[in-house]
Amino acid sequence: MTRRGAVASEDSQWYFAALAAGRLELPRCAACGHWARPTSASLCAECGSDAMTPMASAGNGHIVCTIVDHRAVEGERVLGLVELDEGPWIATQILSDSDRGRPAQGMAVELRIMAFDNGEPVPAFAVARHN
Repeated sequence: MTRRGAVASEDSQWYFAALAAGRLELPRCAACGHWARPTSASLCAECGSDAMTPMASAGNGHIVCTIVDHRAVEGERVLGLVELDEGPWIATQILSDSDRGRPAQGMAVELRIMAFDNGEPVPAFAVARHN
């Protein structure tokens, strides 16, 4: 079985276009500077402004929690929540590096973009070299 990427909608095309170009973009409020996750509503959760504009994320964060999917087609796969340095949390795949062992809570991570033959690219994260 082949893994598929995500499917873009009219509302998410900006997000997937940025990923295809090698960037993770998140909505940021022009009024107060609050960052939101990509699937957030069009209004700022902090101040209620509708001035949400996609802005590039640095793509760095840390692992909040993980779970191992033992039934993944390609073998064991680590999934988890990553808190980005900008603030939002993202549910994602956390790529394992056999030299560092299994990713764990609190570890620093860096963005990697996974491309697929079918569907849109998706963000994933790898354990940062400085852990």
